[in-house]
Amino acid sequence: VLDIFIKVNAGGTKLSYSDLLLSMSTAQWKEVDARDAIHGMVDDLNHNGEFGFSKDLVLKAGLMLTDVPDVGFKLKNFTKPNTAKIEKDWENIRQALLLGRSLLRSFGFRRETLGSDSVLLPIAYYLRLRELDDSYLTRSSEREDRELAGDPNRGEHRHQAREAIVVARPAGHDGADEPGERVPDA
Repeated sequence: VLDIFIKVNAGGTKLSYSDLLLSMSTAQWKEVDARDAIHGMVDDLNHNGEFGFSKDLVLKAGLMLTDVPDVGFKLKNFTKPNTAKIEKDWENIRQALLLGRSLLRSFGFRRETLGSDSVLLPIAYYLRLRELDDSYLTRSSEREDRELAGDPNRGEHRHQAREAIVVARPAGHDGADEPGERVPDA
């Protein structure tokens, strides 16, 4: 796959790094068509143009939500065992990302107001860690948790909300800690 990528790029058809990683996943997934699944996930996340999430984000989420130790967006992290874990857990990854997007939407975020796509990653990880489903958005017993996630600047709860996001990050995640701070792409 890497040789084909290099030859195609040299021939004038520019492919992105995520195109290479997606091609590797497509070649390694056995039961699910990775290309269709990831492109479909991007379409579902963006919900009629409300957001601008990319396949890069979905690929990074696959690493993060399956607890791959190094979640850097690097060729070496898309090994056969890692991509097998992503494929095996695809439905749970999908559910966590969509629920995270719905939560962001319920807080009033859209493409224009979201400072970084990467903000979805720790939210989806937290939701996945707690094994939450769509009922989380309306269940009264989760109201305080949703409020903390939606407004981390609320007095005494600000520190608790930040800690929940920090705890939700796997080792090696280099995201931002402060609200409003841009999370660098890995």
